[in-house]
Amino acid sequence: MGGITQILNKGQEDGTHWVPGEADVSIRPGWFYSASTDNKVKTLPHLLDIYYGSVGRNANLLLNIPVDRRGRIHATDSTRLMELRRALDEDFKLNLARKARIAATNTRKDNSMTSAVYLTDGNYNTYWATEEGKTTGDITLSYASPVTFNRISVQEFIPLGQRVRSFTVSVLEGKEWKEIARETTVGYKRILRLPMTTAKSIRVSILDAKASPVISEVALYRAPELIADPIITRDKAGMVSIKTESPDPVIHYTTDGSAPTTASPKYDKPFAFPNAGSVSARAFVDKGKKASASVIQRLGIAPAGWKVLTPGAEAAIDASPRAWTTKENAYPAELVVDLGKEQKVNALGYVPNPRGGIVYQYAVYLSADGKDWGKAVAEGTFDNVQNNPIEQYISISSTTTCRFIKFVALAPASAQDTRVSVAELVVY
Repeated sequence: MGGITQILNKGQEDGTHWVPGEADVSIRPGWFYSASTDNKVKTLPHLLDIYYGSVGRNANLLLNIPVDRRGRIHATDSTRLMELRRALDEDFKLNLARKARIAATNTRKDNSMTSAVYLTDGNYNTYWATEEGKTTGDITLSYASPVTFNRISVQEFIPLGQRVRSFTVSVLEGKEWKEIARETTVGYKRILRLPMTTAKSIRVSILDAKASPVISEVALYRAPELIADPIITRDKAGMVSIKTESPDPVIHYTTDGSAPTTASPKYDKPFAFPNAGSVSARAFVDKGKKASASVIQRLGIAPAGWKVLTPGAEAAIDASPRAWTTKENAYPAELVVDLGKEQKVNALGYVPNPRGGIVYQYAVYLSADGKDWGKAVAEGTFDNVQNNPIEQYISISSTTTCRFIKFVALAPASAQDTRVSVAELVVY
C-alpha cells in the first residue's frame, strides 16, 4: 500500500503517460447536504486557496456541491459559486505579459517551430524550447514602465512531455536580480500567487529539467487582493482566539449569532467563552471599508474541569484534533464523562474520526451521580455518517440537569471497521 500511496501523492517522474492529479473537495463539510452546515460553506478566500492549490498545481478540481432535500443547490452554495466565478474572472482578466518585450537564453537555433515570441502569443500549441541537451534557460519579460503583479503562470507543452524539475521567478531591482519564488515542477499549468510586486523586468529561470525545456506560455496578472477569513479556535479552558493572515486587520466579533460590524466588540486578545453558543468574527481593513466574510463557529460547553472515566479516552474531550480510538471488535463500547459539576444539557455532538472507527448506532445516558443511569435519553443512528463524517447532533427531548454523560457505541458504520473512535464529544 505504501508504494501506490506514494505514487498517487507524488507521481512517477519516469512514467510513460502524463496523467493529471485529481483534487476532490466539498464546498461544505461532508459530501452530502445537512442543514447544520449551512453556515459552514467554504468562504471565497478558502475556495481560492483550494483553486490555486489544485488547478494552480496541475490538478483537476472536482468541487462537490450537494443538493438539499428539495433536490436543489442551496442558495448559500450557489451564491458562493458565483462569487468564485467572478473572482477568477477578475484574477485573470488582463494578461500583462502580452505587453512585454520577451527574450530568452539558450533558444533552439535554426528551428522555426521554437521562438521566445511564442511565449506570450496566447496559443498553447506554439512554444519556446532550449537547444538540444540544454536543460536550463532564462525567460525575461521587460517593460518600458514598471508593472505591478501578484500572479504568474507558466505552462509546458505537454504533448512533448513534462520536463521541468525546478525554476525560480526573479525581478530586477537596480542592477541586481531579486528572487521572489523558487518552485519545483511546472507541468501543464503552474500558477503562483505572489506578494504584490512592481518591476520593469521579470525573469523565469529554468534551473533543472529532464530534457530540453519546452515552454508554451508565460502569463502575468494583477489579481484583486482579498481579506483572509478569520479563524476561530477555543482551547479546553474555554478561551477563544481569533486570527487572520491578512496584514494589519481589525477583527470584530459577536457572541449572539449576528454578523459582526465595525460597531461590534473589537478583538485584541483571547477572551473567555466557557458556555455553549456561537462566536462570529469578521476582519476589516482600510478603516472598515473592506471586510472579509463573516465566519461563525458553533461551540459546546468548554471541557474545562471534565474527566474521562473510560480508561485511555482523554482525547475524546481535549478540544484538539486528536481522537480516542479503540482496538478492533470493540462494540458495544462506552465513553463516560464526568462534567465536574451539574450542567444543563439539551444536546450532544459526536465528531467522527475521518480516519476510521466511525459509529453508526448509539445511545446516550445521563446521570446525577454516575451510578443511576436510568433509561437512555437519546438513541438512534447517524444516517450516512460513513460518507459524511461531520459532527452529528444528538437532541435530547428535554433539557436535563446532570453531571455524568455516557455515550454508548452500539454498531459501526462499516462492518469492516469494528473500532470505536471519537474525535470529540461535545455537550450543548
